Parts: sequence; C-alpha cells; structure tokens
Amino acid sequence: MSSEGRIVTSRDGIKIWAQNAGDPSKPVVVFIHGFSCTALHFEKQFTNARMLNNLYMIRYDVRGHGQSDQPLFPEAYESVHHAEDLNAVCEAFKVKKPFLAGWSVQSVPSIVAADAVAHYGTDYISGSILINAIPYRSMHPEVTHPVIMKILPSILTNDVIEFFKGVRDFVISCATPGRPIPYADICMWTGAIILQHPLVRTYSLSRTQDERALMSVSESLPVLCIHGSEDQYTIAANHERFMKQNFGNVEYHTIPLGHTTFWEEPEKINALMLAWIKKVSQVSASDDVYILVV
Repeated sequence: MSSEGRIVTSRDGIKIWAQNAGDPSKPVVVFIHGFSCTALHFEKQFTNARMLNNLYMIRYDVRGHGQSDQPLFPEAYESVHHAEDLNAVCEAFKVKKPFLAGWSVQSVPSIVAADAVAHYGTDYISGSILINAIPYRSMHPEVTHPVIMKILPSILTNDVIEFFKGVRDFVISCATPGRPIPYADICMWTGAIILQHPLVRTYSLSRTQDERALMSVSESLPVLCIHGSEDQYTIAANHERFMKQNFGNVEYHTIPLGHTTFWEEPEKINALMLAWIKKVSQVSASDDVYILVV
C-alpha cells in the first residue's frame, strides 16, 4: 500500500524525495506541503485506511525542503523548476492528470498548480485542492493575516535569538489559537525549519510566478477549498470572497479550525476531499473533460 520513499531526479539534476501510498487504480492526488515544512506533515492522510483504499496518494518534499536538495542560488527556485519537479515525480510513479492538494499560503510549495499549468498546459491537472492555501503567488497580499506577517521577519533574520522565538511562534500559529500541539509534532515541525538553509527560506519567499495559464481555466477547473475560519495565515473571509469571485467551479468549506485543518481534524478533512474527488471523477468520466489516467 505504501513505500519508504524514493529519490527522483528533476530535469536540472536536483534530487527530490517522494513517496506513494494507496491503490494505483484509484484517483491520483499529489500532496504538496507548505513553506519551511515537509511532506511528512501529511502523515494523517497517508496512514488513513479510507484514504489508502480510495486514492493513489503521492507526497514529495519541494526543492529546498525536507529530504530534497537545497540548491543555494535563487535561479533554482524559478517557477519552471517547480513545475519540472512535479512532472518528474509524476513520471517516476507513472501517473498523469493528478489532483493537486496544496497546503498553506507562504510562497513556493502550495502554489505549484499554477507553475504546472503554466509550463505543461492547462489540462495537466484534473483539479486543485486548496487546504488553507492560495491558488497563485500574487494573490497573497489580498488575504494575508497580520499575525503571520508579524512572525515572518523573525523566520528570516540572521539573529539567532530572534530566529528561535520566530520558529516557536511560527509553529504555534499553525494550530487553532489556544489549541495545544503535541510535543512530538512540535519537534517535527520545528526540525523542518531548523534543517532548512536560511537562504532557501529567502529564495522561497521571493520567487515570482505567472498565473495567467491557471486563470485562463478558472471558470472550468474543479477547485475544492477547505479553509479554517481561525487561520492566522490568511483572512478567511477575504479568501472565500476572492475564490468565489475568480473561480467558477469552486466548492468552498469553512471549518472552525486554524491553519492546519488537515492535521487538526483529519477525519473531517479527509472525508471532504474523498467526497469531492469522487464527485469530480464521476463527472469527468461522463464528459471526457478531466480524465484520470494512472
């Protein structure tokens, strides 16, 4: 049902860690983690029996994160390379037209869908799942929450004491305010940040992206939004308004949780994803618009 993970080589030679789980005959979902995080954050999806029985899941560490390479020059983080990484992972596991499930809003990882369609065509993916996430980079200022904007400078500083405080605040801000985070999870999330080179965080936050290809199919592309009303990374009301105004085929769910909805209430979030994927896949099979090929 699952593997220990493997190393995939992207077009420019960068090594990307990836892992698969589930049933290869079922719809494909590629999970993409957030800024300064890793694919391990999706453990509650990759160990869930319903998800394993009904999906073919792939997760990978975005370049500069986790067990993937961390190139130390800004050109390595250009949009095309993120698209190439995703494509290399899909080719390695022999999948086409996946659903992309992106989490979080801070730059690189969760917005890879826009990179993919910009460089491989608007029919490259079957749909987009935004878990407390944004669809593309430049949309960020419209929804950014003041809490995360106050924390980010501490994450990027070279001052060790200030950085330590920033990491702690960053991790705590992921959960619903006031909700305790188990110590083991704190250690894992903190470790992901500590083990990342400081330059990578800067390159990740400064890279650009062309969202025109994504927006050219914004009326037809199936999109599922799962968003926490207590999210301290985005202003939930602004996010919902933007998505409904700019995407014509969006299903939106607001959950009374924080930024890590999929971690805080995995059974609820997993059920929402499974129901939506089933619905979209059935429609696709009948109209030949979004066909899943495994």
